[in-house]
Amino acid sequence: VKLGYKIMQVGEIDCVKAVFFCNFKLFASWDELSLKGCSAERAESLLCLSKKDIGSRLSVTVPMHWDRQGLFDPDLLITNAVELTVNQFAQKVAKIKTGNVKWSQACSGYLRMAIGDRLRVFPFDHHELRICVRPSSLELSRLQLVLWKDNRATEAQEESNEWQLVGHRADVLQTLPESSSTGKVYSEFHCVVMV
Repeated sequence: VKLGYKIMQVGEIDCVKAVFFCNFKLFASWDELSLKGCSAERAESLLCLSKKDIGSRLSVTVPMHWDRQGLFDPDLLITNAVELTVNQFAQKVAKIKTGNVKWSQACSGYLRMAIGDRLRVFPFDHHELRICVRPSSLELSRLQLVLWKDNRATEAQEESNEWQLVGHRADVLQTLPESSSTGKVYSEFHCVVMV
């Protein structure tokens, strides 16, 4: 599964509570071989859409459980979420010819950050704020996350307080078998925002 991201806002970095606020979008893409060459009607029937209109408190939802249809579902979760809202979600067959599926999720809220011993160099400290994504239950042998090279960005950040956005990167990692109660290894994707 290819993963990409767009960071729209980073703010409220609280070193005492070890949290930061972020508005971001995640993008994923994979090929579903069973949908290769499917009909337009079949592709249309698999559309998943959920949008929360914060201003008017309206919500449009078209639920579709791909796993119940016998289709691959990466079931991605953000492991360092503290208080996170999914504002928009979409999953659809993007290219019928190849069976390519596109998935996107727009989120806003607070994420946990690792402090470590970086505060020793205060006021010259820096932080790597991470958005940590992994599949809920699919182990590495069944799902590997990779960087979607042409699909990562940050929007211009307003410099507020003492923090400056200096860059971003993506880390693709694996969990340790000792960290799982069943000894499984999972693929992890970290979007790292450097401030």
